[in-house]
Amino acid sequence: MEKANNVNFMNGLSTKNEILSYFKGKVRFELNINTKQQIRQLLNIPNNNIQNVLNTTANPILTVIDEAVKYVPQQQQKAQTLRNYEHELLLKDCDYDLVKVEAKVRTLLSSTTSITNKMKLYKALYKRLQENQNNAIDIRSLVA
Repeated sequence: MEKANNVNFMNGLSTKNEILSYFKGKVRFELNINTKQQIRQLLNIPNNNIQNVLNTTANPILTVIDEAVKYVPQQQQKAQTLRNYEHELLLKDCDYDLVKVEAKVRTLLSSTTSITNKMKLYKALYKRLQENQNNAIDIRSLVA
């Protein structure tokens, strides 16, 4: 909004400051589709027939945003160690239900191993996964 080519337009507005404050902190994506091939590719259609263009369910803006921000869905983020990976698999297998996890761990542990210490690991991992999910901003929800 504050580019040189917008100066005349912005100076002609009576609410210039309100408009500038509205756009403060916002990101703008621009998608220029210049060829028929780009239309087919971004709309995921076999040809540029008007019916295909109008009936597509593809979201070209979402495609560009995914590419720009390298969106990684939460479930595709990788564990950093083999132990964490194993723990995440068990959590997933038990539908992230800590009661089910404890029951499963009890069946797999020897009778001399403390369940309390083992469950601390799962509870900490579960908490971290929940915090990551709560803190993640799903930019895709803004355009979907």
